[in-house]
Amino acid sequence: MKRSRSSPDHPIATTDRGEYSGKIFDFARPWLEMAPIDAHESILQLAIGIWNAVTVDGWQGGTHHVDAQIAGLAADPEPGRSFMLSVLREMARRKRERFGAETWGVGDWSVRRTPDGDLRLRVVAREGHGERPVRRSP
Repeated sequence: MKRSRSSPDHPIATTDRGEYSGKIFDFARPWLEMAPIDAHESILQLAIGIWNAVTVDGWQGGTHHVDAQIAGLAADPEPGRSFMLSVLREMARRKRERFGAETWGVGDWSVRRTPDGDLRLRVVAREGHGERPVRRSP
């Protein structure tokens, strides 16, 4: 079991025993470390959405899925829209540059907080167009 704690101001307690959930935690770590603890589940949801958008774009070529995620924010009001657009773009860049070799997408997933404060993520990874499960992270 891998355990990570950040600063007391922005505590992040994660438990990941699976290769896939660990990769998602590593991918989302910069935003998890900046955010208050009650935002961690939403950050993971956003991170998984961008992870999948970049991954599917890689399978199909182009940027259609990332562009659709960004376009979905176009009608959102300021303040907030510009910040969220920059987060989405940064997440997409991070996935391409630091996790580009990971060609699996996230299929089914769930996140929960344990009684002692750890965040548990379960991920079912899918290869190539999401058709077959690869392996499950507990």
